[in-house]
Amino acid sequence: MMSEASTVLYFVRHAESRYVEGQERERGLTEQGHQDAGTVASLLHGEQIQLFYSSPYRRAVDTIQILADRSGGIVVTEEDLRERQLSSSE
Repeated sequence: MMSEASTVLYFVRHAESRYVEGQERERGLTEQGHQDAGTVASLLHGEQIQLFYSSPYRRAVDTIQILADRSGGIVVTEEDLRERQLSSSE
C-alpha cells in the first residue's frame, strides 16, 4: 500500500521589531523578538521543515533564520511576500 505525500505549510509572523521611520526593510528584531524567534525554532525544529520562504524584510528573515540554521536549510526571500503599500505618499 502506497502512502500519499502531503504538504504542510507553517506560517510564522515576524517577531517583535522596533518601528523606525523610513527603514521598513532594514529594521531588525528587538531583544524580545530574538528570544521569540528562538522559541519558534525550538517549537518547529521537530517538524522536519525542508523549505523556508520569507519576505525580504530583515525582521522576517531574522525570525526564521535560527530554525533554518538548525534544520540545515536556507531562507529564500520572495519579494511578493512583502507588506502591501497602503499609500504612495512618503
